[in-house]
Amino acid sequence: MILIWQFKTSTNFISDILIAMRAPPKGNVTVDKGETPPNEGAIPLQEPHVQNNLPEDGAEWVNLFANEMMSATTIDDARCREANFLESPERTISSRASAEAAQNFPQENLMLKEHIEALRREIFILKRAAIQHECQKEYDEKDKEVQQLKQVVAQYREQLRTLEVNNYALMLHFNRTIRSPGDSIRISL
Repeated sequence: MILIWQFKTSTNFISDILIAMRAPPKGNVTVDKGETPPNEGAIPLQEPHVQNNLPEDGAEWVNLFANEMMSATTIDDARCREANFLESPERTISSRASAEAAQNFPQENLMLKEHIEALRREIFILKRAAIQHECQKEYDEKDKEVQQLKQVVAQYREQLRTLEVNNYALMLHFNRTIRSPGDSIRISL
């Protein structure tokens, strides 16, 4: 924990790591079999089998990082190890993501096709509903016109009946007037 706290509070944490691990000072570098000197390119991770079995969670990554830093012999070696170490999670994440994407692609493709088909059905239903709505709207408008025309016809019938009654009354009145004994004028129809 103290080592991690020192990493977080330090601006040059590689130097702090080397100091915390009591690394030998910068100077002559001895190269074991299978390693390359710090200034001659990238240094592989400490154990070759670790590259195949990379950590799954954060604690394992921290342990692997600590082991890599402890095996560094100089600051340059630590920098190279750090660079390689920081590339490892990126490569791991990329390879896992591309493997998952390749594995999930057919399933996702099938799900998207099903979703598209469901959307097409919904669009078809909505189009039918829109057409039905328009037909119902036209029917309602025509029905309203028919009701208005029925009211107008009823009004005209009432007016006609009133006019017929008035006409009949006028005819009766006219006939009485013509048949009156005191009148000398006769109008024939």
